[in-house]
Amino acid sequence: MKLVFYGRRLLRDDPLRRAVNEAAASCDCLAYVFLAAAFSLLLVLKTWLREGLPRLALLAASHSLLAALLAALTAHRRRGRQLYMSYRELLFFVVCLHCQWTTRLLALHGGVNTIDHHGGSALRLLGLLAGHTSVLYVTMYMLYARPLWPASGLTLACMAATSLWAGKRMCVRVLEAPGVEAPLGELVSMLSLANSVPAPPFVPSMVTELVKDPMQQCQAVSAWLVLAVGTALPLAMLCALERRTRRHWLARRQQQQQQQQQQEQQHGGGNADGLEAQRQRKRRGSLARAPLRSPWTACRAACRCSSTS
Repeated sequence: MKLVFYGRRLLRDDPLRRAVNEAAASCDCLAYVFLAAAFSLLLVLKTWLREGLPRLALLAASHSLLAALLAALTAHRRRGRQLYMSYRELLFFVVCLHCQWTTRLLALHGGVNTIDHHGGSALRLLGLLAGHTSVLYVTMYMLYARPLWPASGLTLACMAATSLWAGKRMCVRVLEAPGVEAPLGELVSMLSLANSVPAPPFVPSMVTELVKDPMQQCQAVSAWLVLAVGTALPLAMLCALERRTRRHWLARRQQQQQQQQQQEQQHGGGNADGLEAQRQRKRRGSLARAPLRSPWTACRAACRCSSTS
């Protein structure tokens, strides 16, 4: 509870987060519109017309509906956009979670198994597994939205947990592809060789050549993809981008504050000069309004005073 409270407090009190969310609102609206239109077109052409699965297409179209609702929310200039900027990280977490669910739905129940296109190549199989496990899509979503810490870490951790939980069911679908055992074994050998190189401690090394069972090999490769490619890599990139963004934002903010202080000082000095000039004008005006007396006038006034006395 303390961690959740601290995270909420950190997100609420971070001025960089408010600036990033405010700047990203317009781009997010266009991105949601494109996502809703493109994914709906894909479902109609592939799942409905080509595979003949209209019910599956309608279920998967809920992702397009979610994107359309978020686009409508960000398009509302008054309350909608303000609400979206306040809860952008939470709404993005919902989008990523629903993207995982939609990917698994299409992968498990689709008419075409995408793993069938491996062609006997280990690298092609690795790319197909990245899309099959939704690692590719979640990484693209995260690198586009670039949520700040700790929202990025919490989102990636939850995505990794759900992917690992569904790993066995996804591997059952993978092993249904004909001839996948050979490239899967080559992939395990390549990854085990890559893991033999010294790496940072956050990079998992669960892939070894000792694993011989195809199901265990598939689960090991899927876990490696989820933890290394889908969690550690985007998290490191997001942290690096956040440090650079925060550094540039602080420098620009200090520059703006210095310029504002200089303008205030110039404005204050201008006010002082203006007050002094106004005082001088008042003095001149009072002197101009005072009657001028000539010596003859003064002499006559003195004579009048003496005659009256």
